[in-house]
Amino acid sequence: MRFTDLQYVLFLAAAFGVFRAIRHWRGFSFVWLLGMSLLFYGSWDVRYLGLLGAATLLDYVVGGRIAVTEGDRARKALLACSVVGNLGMLAFFKYGDFLLENIEVALGWLGFPVTLGRLNLQLPIGISFYSFQTLSYSIDIYRRQLKPARNLLEFTLFVTFFPQLVAGPIVRAKEFLPQLEAPPRLDPAAIGQGLFLIGVGMVKKMVLGDGIGHALVEPFLPPS
Repeated sequence: MRFTDLQYVLFLAAAFGVFRAIRHWRGFSFVWLLGMSLLFYGSWDVRYLGLLGAATLLDYVVGGRIAVTEGDRARKALLACSVVGNLGMLAFFKYGDFLLENIEVALGWLGFPVTLGRLNLQLPIGISFYSFQTLSYSIDIYRRQLKPARNLLEFTLFVTFFPQLVAGPIVRAKEFLPQLEAPPRLDPAAIGQGLFLIGVGMVKKMVLGDGIGHALVEPFLPPS
């Protein structure tokens, strides 16, 4: 489901329309937005919902533990778990085959020629964005600039919120979570501005970006 597809337009209309109707029921509205966010991400590849869930659970637990831990050494160890977990997951999917290739070259130079297999993993969409987003949550708690999320539902919604999940920008928890605490307010001016920005973005993508790509880039690409 791409942002420029009619399918996404209908999806967005349904997500917003139902939320508007149930926004005063706090729990139901959060569950609705979370469900639509997971549906949106799963439409790309449902297999990677587990990976998204693992990243979410890692920093929810780590962030909560950091908040109640006093010792500097223990706090640093917990933060290291978040750093290693998030960056390790990102590196595994993004650079796994690159690392194997370089190991082959290095061993060849040392006189131990080997042929290693390849992972041939598809890079999960949005992994860079949600990895750094969940990591920033633990870092902000470590720096005592943020209190942990009140529950797993709100934190999961923060991580998976579909308008920014697959293409950014990276949203800090201290910007997003307080908005969940305030009563929902629908500002017609803000809605109009949002629709205008969506329209401008679609024109830039479909008219300028795709037009330039077809005219100036594709002629120089090798045939597939």
